[in-house]
Amino acid sequence: MTPKERIKATLGFADVDRVPTLGGFLTSASQYTFFGEISKEEFHKAPYESMAKAYRSLGVDGVILMRIPQDKEGLDEYREVTREGFAAHQERFQSAEGVLAYVESLPTPEEALRQFDAAKWREEFCAGLMQRQHILGDMCWIPTQWDIVHPTFEWYNVFGYSNYMEFLALYPNAADRLFGSEVEVKRTIASIVVDVYRQLDIPAVVHIGTDICGNGGPIVNPAYLRRYYFPHIKRSLAPLHEAGFKTVWHSDGIITPIVDDILDCGVSGFQGFQWELGLRLDEIVAKRTVTGEKLIIFAGPSVTTTMYRSGEDIKAELRYIVDTAFSASGLFILPNSDLMPNIPLENIAEAYRYAADYSKSHKKS
Repeated sequence: MTPKERIKATLGFADVDRVPTLGGFLTSASQYTFFGEISKEEFHKAPYESMAKAYRSLGVDGVILMRIPQDKEGLDEYREVTREGFAAHQERFQSAEGVLAYVESLPTPEEALRQFDAAKWREEFCAGLMQRQHILGDMCWIPTQWDIVHPTFEWYNVFGYSNYMEFLALYPNAADRLFGSEVEVKRTIASIVVDVYRQLDIPAVVHIGTDICGNGGPIVNPAYLRRYYFPHIKRSLAPLHEAGFKTVWHSDGIITPIVDDILDCGVSGFQGFQWELGLRLDEIVAKRTVTGEKLIIFAGPSVTTTMYRSGEDIKAELRYIVDTAFSASGLFILPNSDLMPNIPLENIAEAYRYAADYSKSHKKS
């Protein structure tokens, strides 16, 4: 099967020759140069093409992210984010009341939509998709849309964590306004995504979500999210859901208390899964979408524990994932988060190779 055939068949819960694998979580120049068998000079001369070589050598079917690290490797640069960038909010927001003033200055959803140039956004989006797909060749470009198609929750990156959390607690109605302020624009973008993906024959799956959970569960009371956040998610995602597109929600931390709420928004499945926190894949894949379908699952070895261990530990975790989810869901193999620069390179190669080989003996029915 071709990568596109394998991905589309998996989205339709049909038999495939092996589980499809996804790339996007390599993070450093050393990883790209190693797997692409190129020099660092070659990488910096043609970074996207070099990235494609690396993912092709790993045998992936699709790529969800294409990130270019800075010249200097390290924890500050590997994701193109610096500590200074995270601290920039301190120059503008000093308190929850500062956040409130910002939110009160936002346009209404209808005003925001009138100001949005949908034609320009579509043109640039379409051009970007075609450019990246050309670079990837027969691998499918199925880019993460995160909160591009729905309201964000991670405003703490803008306001500062304490300011934001105090704002949520003190001004819930204003929080509702914040989350709802961009819904009509995001809903319009979701409709554009449907049209452009169909035009370009991109597999109808969109990786979405926002960091909303930690190691202890949701960082905001689920009842709060049900009242002030999830209704806006449901409305903005409606064009994707109604078009039959699969949406896969990013799930760091303990997400189990809000799994049903996320599915109720029309979401089709989940990505992430920190097994070290006690998450049970069998419990997740037993769930169904609002239309009664099996879930779409992006899952792989833990990048905080397993990927640092022996090849046998990696194989055991992959057997658990494939045995549990291959028939019970539309399963894609993807490491659960960023593959840090200090993860042994042979472990990354082994994970992708073994997932493909082991799944060849599995059938959907």
